[in-house]
Amino acid sequence: MNYDYLIPLVKRWVAGKTLDEALIVARQANMKGYYVVLNYLGEEITDEKQIRHTVLEYKKIIDVIRREKINAAIALKLTQLGLSLNESLCEDNLNEIVKYAKNNKLTVWIDMENSKYTDKTIKIYLEFLKEYDEIGVAIQAYLKRGFELAKLVAANDGMIRLVKGAYKEPSSIVYTSKEEINRNFNEIMQYLFEKRIRLELGTHDEKLVYNAIKLILKTKHNIEFAFLRGIRNDLKSWLVKEGFKVVEYIPYGPSWKDYVYRRIREKRSNILLALTSIFTK
Repeated sequence: MNYDYLIPLVKRWVAGKTLDEALIVARQANMKGYYVVLNYLGEEITDEKQIRHTVLEYKKIIDVIRREKINAAIALKLTQLGLSLNESLCEDNLNEIVKYAKNNKLTVWIDMENSKYTDKTIKIYLEFLKEYDEIGVAIQAYLKRGFELAKLVAANDGMIRLVKGAYKEPSSIVYTSKEEINRNFNEIMQYLFEKRIRLELGTHDEKLVYNAIKLILKTKHNIEFAFLRGIRNDLKSWLVKEGFKVVEYIPYGPSWKDYVYRRIREKRSNILLALTSIFTK
């Protein structure tokens, strides 16, 4: 299927192809009161030169964030760093980035990928958490074992970005209905509030956001609300005005087409979400 007609909409999701373009968007987000997370797009990379380029790009992002005093963190995928090739290679590359981030007092987020990488991602995350506490990991609520994974990270005093999940997976391992996913999201969220874990909620679902606000008022536990660039700008602005911390996830890079097209193929509701966002500036 040809998705070229969606390219004008995609520009609302992706900052551009270069770091300079992403920085313009990041500064604009900061001016609106948003904290940002910068992500250099790419996954399932098996070319070692490209993997090395990715490592250097993340170090460049860290340099610019520090130099220009941008309120930002970084997010990466382990298959960008060689996990598809070799776990040891991935760990070496992640170590280089995390050490650089630590020296610059910057938070690193590890995005969760499809289920074949879940266990390795959690394992590597927990190892790095021992050396650097400003590192977080995404937990997907549509995974039937999502609660189990959240408990494991919470038991190790980790930091979680709770998301619904967007990869196409078999029904044997994921919940497929919105009701089931939302129920699991709510249950995991409530547990993490009770444990007072460092928490970022990555959802555009208004009902889940309002449920979180109720928990904030009840527990007095401060958390962050994370949104993709260009989605639910109305809700972001309202949350900032009400005094909540809002994070905007800003992806960029030359592989942006693959990133967006794959998500459209995996979850067609993303198209509707993009169309809706045009009318909620």
